[in-house]
Amino acid sequence: MPMVDILGTLDDIVELFKICTGNNVQEADNRPLSPMIRAEASKADKYMEEYWLLRDHYIESPQELLSFQQNTAARIAELEQKRYELRLRIRRVKTPEEEAALKEQCKELTKKMTPLRKQLKISLRIEQHTPRIKELLDAEREIELKNNGLIQKKDKTRTR
Repeated sequence: MPMVDILGTLDDIVELFKICTGNNVQEADNRPLSPMIRAEASKADKYMEEYWLLRDHYIESPQELLSFQQNTAARIAELEQKRYELRLRIRRVKTPEEEAALKEQCKELTKKMTPLRKQLKISLRIEQHTPRIKELLDAEREIELKNNGLIQKKDKTRTR
């Protein structure tokens, strides 16, 4: 999947969070949400995880997201290789103390890999569903404009 315009602008994601939390609604404004937006709003916890990942790692563009995914996958692969080497050494140990020490090192490597795998999973999820969120927000804008009697300005480009 091409990374061009995957994230679009983070404004769309922030707008979705405002819709989910109600920060964009004025007291007199009872905006009807489309069923599709309500279904997506029910997934707010996952969206907050994604937002925190983007915020904590200062990811602001599709290229930065791709770079983050590649770096994370490389770090996971490096840790998996170290753990594999330790497991091979465990098969050839002579004393139980040495075996226990090697197993403890394997556990430590696994503890380091777990959050990295979670971050990678979240970043892949961002890449997959961001275009859908953008489509839903566009549909919601159209519904809002229609219900409020507003007209969306269209670009008028003339060619001669």
